[in-house]
Amino acid sequence: MEKIAVKLPARNTAAPESSCSFCYDSGYTDSHYCTCRRGLAERRNVYGRRLSGTGVPARALGYSLLRIERPRAKFISNYINSNLDSVILYGDIGTGKTVMAVGILKALMWRYGLNPWGNVYQAIFITVPEFFRNLELTYKENLSDGAKERVKGYVDLFHRAVDADLLILDDIGKEKMSAARAQDLYTLINARYNHLRTTVVTLNAVAEDVLAEIERHIGGQHGEAISSRLAEMAPVKNRCRLRGKDRRL
Repeated sequence: MEKIAVKLPARNTAAPESSCSFCYDSGYTDSHYCTCRRGLAERRNVYGRRLSGTGVPARALGYSLLRIERPRAKFISNYINSNLDSVILYGDIGTGKTVMAVGILKALMWRYGLNPWGNVYQAIFITVPEFFRNLELTYKENLSDGAKERVKGYVDLFHRAVDADLLILDDIGKEKMSAARAQDLYTLINARYNHLRTTVVTLNAVAEDVLAEIERHIGGQHGEAISSRLAEMAPVKNRCRLRGKDRRL
């Protein structure tokens, strides 16, 4: 029986043509992510990784910017297109202050924090009562090894918070502060004030004079000094009162 030779097509070993003539499917140009589909995917991956390292609570992290009401979204949009002074968000419990603060963080990280080359935009989220309660342990003696390790982590975070491009101080007026906690908070805010760093502060307050409310919560000379610095850091247009019912109910 005569064999029939089947001639297979020659294997193409040449590299496929790039679909993007700018980045050649690498996702990057000289200094930025490319605007093609691959570049957008690379940017989203890096954005997700860096966002997870900011300390933002998982509940707030999963809240989409698309779900923020139009007036609040407009405030965020106008803010990130301004000179990026600090911001004070205040209102009743459950009115969305933390969500809006995280919205600002997400928007700024997407705009400034995703350059694949050079310095990385640093953003940090701190819940004030918990953080400064643990930081106060540094003044105590005879700590266990586990407590010492935990305290070291909070001290390291404090130093990173001083230098971060963006810092969120959530629930700054949640509880009356001890003198030690007020001193640490003053040191942090004063350092950021001197180095022109952007800080977003949230607190439960309904009084129109939110700075006086902050001063009252912190108390003493530190409260007065912090309020004075925030007055300059966050101009009136950046003090936003959030109204409405408790959204958690």
